Amino acid sequence: MAEERMTRENVDRERLSLLELIDQLIYHINEERFWFNFICLSSIVASPVSIAVALYIILHPNILRWVYRLGSFLGSLFVVYLGVNLLASTLWLVLALRELQFLRAWNRRFWRYKALTEQVEREMRRMFGEE
Repeated sequence: MAEERMTRENVDRERLSLLELIDQLIYHINEERFWFNFICLSSIVASPVSIAVALYIILHPNILRWVYRLGSFLGSLFVVYLGVNLLASTLWLVLALRELQFLRAWNRRFWRYKALTEQVEREMRRMFGEE
């Protein structure tokens, strides 16, 4: 009987520590939200600039002609680089837009979570007469 009670206490303690850990994780993510937003917004600015420069170089006939005059291997390598740059910048832009949308939804959910947590704490204090 005593062993069973000790096991239940351990399980309850583990559940509480898991809930505390999740709560700390939620608050930590909210604290780091500024940096996540900064990274998303800088990606939204830098990606279109990179895409525009790469498209300008690809579509401008004199630039590619000049690079190919330096060497056909160098020209081919440059075109492959520009293609990879276009692909990566487009992917980076799409991911930044999706993450920004997620972070906006996160803000709403976090404030709802925080309000609910405060309400539960007030109810518990009122219920157990600690106020």
